[in-house]
Amino acid sequence: YIMIALRLCRRSFGSVSKGYLLGSHGWSHAHMTQLSAAQMHQQLELVENAMVKILGVKPKIFRPPYGEYNDLLLQVLAERGYIAVILWNEDTQDSFEPPPSTSQIIENYKTYPGGSIVLNHEVLA
Repeated sequence: YIMIALRLCRRSFGSVSKGYLLGSHGWSHAHMTQLSAAQMHQQLELVENAMVKILGVKPKIFRPPYGEYNDLLLQVLAERGYIAVILWNEDTQDSFEPPPSTSQIIENYKTYPGGSIVLNHEVLA
């Protein structure tokens, strides 16, 4: 799924030089705080290698799955050259059961302040 997503990014956005900032989210959506340092490194390395191969860039920002992070993860990220952990301030709740309708999500977007970082998930139609 990561490889498909990266190929779609390349197709959709072309070059990162257009100003898009791409980050890492880990390889398998693991609860990073439950992993050892070695396992964290592996999660990050797999994504980094794929991004370099497909997009020609190594990520410098990280959005942890589930928004979970701890001191060990921050240390591992720093060792790998990451400069920021990015979280969100608005949630579409599209991962909830039952998920909101598309029209509900669009209406919610209209209420978010400018500059919001919105949590969205890919869905299968």
